[in-house]
Amino acid sequence: MRQGTLALAVFCFASIELAGCSKIRARDLVREGNELYSDGQYEAAIQKYNEAQEHEPGGNTVLWNRACAAESLVLPLKEAENPQKLEARRKYADIALADFQAWYNGLEVKTEEDTKTAMEHRLAVLSADARCDDLVAHWQEKLKADPKAEGLYSVIARTYDDVCGKPDKAHEWYRKRTEDFPQSAQAWHTLAVREFDPLFPDPEAGIPYNADISPEERIKIADRVIGYLDNATKQDPKYRDPYVWRSMSYMQRQLARVYNDPPETAVERMQSLLAREDSMLAWKQQRAVCDIDSLPNCPVPAEVSAVVGKPQAFAGQSISVYAKVNVDSVTKGGVPTEPVVEMTLEGGLKVRQRYPSKMAGEEHPPEALAEFVEAAISRWGEGKSDTFQGKMSADGKVLEASAAPSMGCCPPPPLTPEQQAADQELKKEIQEEIESGGKRKKRRRRRRRRR
Repeated sequence: MRQGTLALAVFCFASIELAGCSKIRARDLVREGNELYSDGQYEAAIQKYNEAQEHEPGGNTVLWNRACAAESLVLPLKEAENPQKLEARRKYADIALADFQAWYNGLEVKTEEDTKTAMEHRLAVLSADARCDDLVAHWQEKLKADPKAEGLYSVIARTYDDVCGKPDKAHEWYRKRTEDFPQSAQAWHTLAVREFDPLFPDPEAGIPYNADISPEERIKIADRVIGYLDNATKQDPKYRDPYVWRSMSYMQRQLARVYNDPPETAVERMQSLLAREDSMLAWKQQRAVCDIDSLPNCPVPAEVSAVVGKPQAFAGQSISVYAKVNVDSVTKGGVPTEPVVEMTLEGGLKVRQRYPSKMAGEEHPPEALAEFVEAAISRWGEGKSDTFQGKMSADGKVLEASAAPSMGCCPPPPLTPEQQAADQELKKEIQEEIESGGKRKKRRRRRRRRR
């Protein structure tokens, strides 16, 4: 009896010693694997982690390290097409997915950060290995748990686009988002941007439209996009992006109008007028963006002789005249400005220019600054070339410009109200001509010639 007890004690001691040795050996192998991992030798590192697992099955640290090594082999192969590389990617993706899950399951206490980390690694591997069904299922489960998570619609759509290579399914989800969230301006805008995509020109083609699509189809696409963007603006009139894309859509529609220059037929004349109308509609979207961004109007172009001869006609306007005060040498550094020179030109118009009170890096203004400015304004008054921008006072007596840099401005409309009204009348006449086979319009044109 005593001998049996002694033998059992010896066996237990040997087992404990053996288990301790196995743990020590496992930790040595993990350290060796970590060194290989740090050197970028991921396959060799995985072999060391495998050996460590044999010595200490179920070690959570080994599972995490092996998962990370396998993931490091998968991610660079995301764009692989070679069958051997695809097979390797699938093999290591299986290892990474299994080990990340086993690591997470083995945690005694699971924190929110642990859950987030495990999910992020899993999604990265699924995406890199193009596991479309698993990814879509993951996001659909999330959506099922939170049906009001509108952003998940776009996540699922992008998954179909980027991972699955199924643009039609992606489009279904972009459209489904507008159906389930019809009051979402973002949903309508996102669908519009996607629909606009075929209109983008080939950068190497050197033309501002996609010549691979017929003009008729480009107009149809632009109209559809404009409709979606109109829905976005109805939901949120202050949402800036729809105005930008709507302006682009009108410009694409303008470019799709086909006619000779000058137009030869009634149909071509109509297309010419519609193109002008599109340009005006595009400008209105730009105007809305200017209002949202609080941008001032760009200076109105004017002839220097017109400004000097009749300054009251430009009262209160920012104007750009085709003459120049050369301020390049005195506007460096963005230093504070103050009026330096005021001159009276022929006809009584005063021109006041604001210049820096001192040059950048200097304590005092240059000695010859006043003389330089006076000479520059004098040259401008003589009608020298280039441009000079300033704002006319409300009484039309002082044109003042500032050396302060412009932060952007809103361009003037391409058509005046009078031109727009004339175009509308002409459209009616041309439409009558088209409907009557061209006869009615021709008679009117002949009568006008006789007058």
